[in-house]
Amino acid sequence: MEDLINDTSLNVDDYGIAIQAGHFSRRTRLRSDIARAISANQFKVYYQPEVDLQTNEIFAAEAFVRWEHPEFGTLLPREFITIAEESDFMLEMGDWILNEICRHYSEWLNEGLPPIKIAVNYSSVQFFQKNFVDNIQKITAQHNLNPDFIVLEILERVSINDFSIVKSSIDKLHEVGVKVALDDFGTGFSSLEYLCKLNIDILKIDQLFINTIPYDRKNSIIIETIVNLAHKLGMKTIAEGVETLEQLNYLKAIGCQAGQGYFFSRPVPSSEYKKLLIDKFINLNDNQQPAEVFKEKRQYSRYRFPLYLEASMTILKYLGQDVHFGSTLVLIQDISAGGLCFFSTLCLPVRNSLLIQFSTTLLGKHVEFHGVPVWRKEVKENLYKYGVSFKISEKKRKQLIDFINQLELQFNNDPDALNGDFVRQSPYSYFQLM
Repeated sequence: MEDLINDTSLNVDDYGIAIQAGHFSRRTRLRSDIARAISANQFKVYYQPEVDLQTNEIFAAEAFVRWEHPEFGTLLPREFITIAEESDFMLEMGDWILNEICRHYSEWLNEGLPPIKIAVNYSSVQFFQKNFVDNIQKITAQHNLNPDFIVLEILERVSINDFSIVKSSIDKLHEVGVKVALDDFGTGFSSLEYLCKLNIDILKIDQLFINTIPYDRKNSIIIETIVNLAHKLGMKTIAEGVETLEQLNYLKAIGCQAGQGYFFSRPVPSSEYKKLLIDKFINLNDNQQPAEVFKEKRQYSRYRFPLYLEASMTILKYLGQDVHFGSTLVLIQDISAGGLCFFSTLCLPVRNSLLIQFSTTLLGKHVEFHGVPVWRKEVKENLYKYGVSFKISEKKRKQLIDFINQLELQFNNDPDALNGDFVRQSPYSYFQLM
């Protein structure tokens, strides 16, 4: 277990510099291209259903913008929204997004589809724009729509800045029928006093809390407390990032009203979302999320740790060359004889030529795992989730299977006997990204 493959020398300062240089060059190019993106029809609006957890009925959608960049492919908002804000392009982009949402929603209604709510993310730049509520009314009126189908989502950090302005704006939104959701709740610093005074309609529980349930008991208690608090304050709760049946069943059991995530549907273009609205209900028997489908294809069953396991990660080889790179800390979520899943703030290339080593402590023993990344998902800005495939002999794999079985048996017999480098934090708080 201490040596799943032969050790190789390691270091990566040059690689780190290359990553920074590439990031700077890409960001500079995006800053240059963003002003032309609207006229070039490069922005697209996608929709992800929000679902009643008790009935599986689709009652709303959250709108997401994608940038179909001619060179870099499909870009997510976290890569270009800050650029838009810094370049004073955010207001123009925001108006375009709302116009596009109104155009799609009008088409759906004209085709006889049921009315729903559509959640729209607003940045602080938009939210603190003078007369921004009037602007919403103006744009919706141009499409012969009442703005009461809109749910405006703001981040938790926005709610504690310029409190009086925020409260006044929320009151004005309510006057025209627009509901307000506090997004990524639990990752910011809103006080309960602010939560009560702001008259928020919906709390959206951050997906990094959802990701750990029901295995992380402390996070489960936090989620249950949020749901109970919201219920007593007359607020609706929506769980973000629901990806497994276990998560769904737990959320239903504690009274969370709604959820969204890949378990129900990924974000899809307007034409595909129309098909979901025609059915109106999510058929869970026919709608397995990518994580479940991938799980079925795995050759080896995975063991999910009760808490995240802290490990030291180093890069051993890249493009066939030994590299010399310092170590960084990551959080391992689960493990099997075939590989593991971990979180990191590093954006690494997904290549078979990138050999990685993980060092940690389990069952009181120092252990090392070696493998290559096979997939990557950005779950938050500057926070990535990876799947790793182990590069080991069959003999070592059999030893690993025995070790995992021993690990699972001990934890099942005594869940509190965490004799390893475990942490009682979500990846988001661990990496101090709040």
